Amino acid sequence: MLKRLIVAGLIASLPLALAAAGKPPKLPDTPAMTTFRCTAGAACPSVADTVRDDGATYGNDLARIASSGFYNFSIQLSDSRSVTLDLRNPIEPAACIAAGNCNPNRDLVVGGNLVLATASIAIKPLVGSGLSELSGLLWGMNCTDRYSAKVHYSFTLPSANGHWGFNFNSADYPVTNDAFIMRVTNQQWIVESPGQIGELLSWDHSGLRRPQSGPSHEGRYHANFQFTIDAPSLPSPSVGCS
Repeated sequence: MLKRLIVAGLIASLPLALAAAGKPPKLPDTPAMTTFRCTAGAACPSVADTVRDDGATYGNDLARIASSGFYNFSIQLSDSRSVTLDLRNPIEPAACIAAGNCNPNRDLVVGGNLVLATASIAIKPLVGSGLSELSGLLWGMNCTDRYSAKVHYSFTLPSANGHWGFNFNSADYPVTNDAFIMRVTNQQWIVESPGQIGELLSWDHSGLRRPQSGPSHEGRYHANFQFTIDAPSLPSPSVGCS
């Protein structure tokens, strides 16, 4: 019993010890409510080439802004929530068709309203002529600029034949455009793609020639989406916007 008490005391005092040594403890993640809307205050219309919500706000249990400023949203089958991916009008024939390495389930993804029950969204704002990641990410943004942003949608299908990405990231995928993000207040951001080009990609599926793991390039689309991110509080007084 004494040994357990000593160990518990050491764990409890660790943050104080780190601070005393000049290494402040890592800030906790901040929950972030996420509301998908194609236009502010109105539900996304059921039109082609959009990413839409399931009709309700995604609560603080599903999204986080890390102490680094990295935003991540994630839903699992057990959450009983979904995101709808509606991709119907490719800009040109998908590169995987010519390469012969499309995911065998591609027709399920690009044929219309695909309801995703297992999906995630990652966001990083960009800055400068080279579009590098902004220091502090969401916490480093001011309230006067519209930033380019990497936006990565990741998902799997029930078949579990590989995993998918729908990415807006001109640095890693030059055929795409970045999306956009604005910090409206200290605790609210708007992320949007007004018809920017995203690329559909798939990794580790049975259509790839081994030992290649991917990605296969499953098509580019002018996609529309808009959603707000609302944090209930700031992790410290130093991350407000000017």
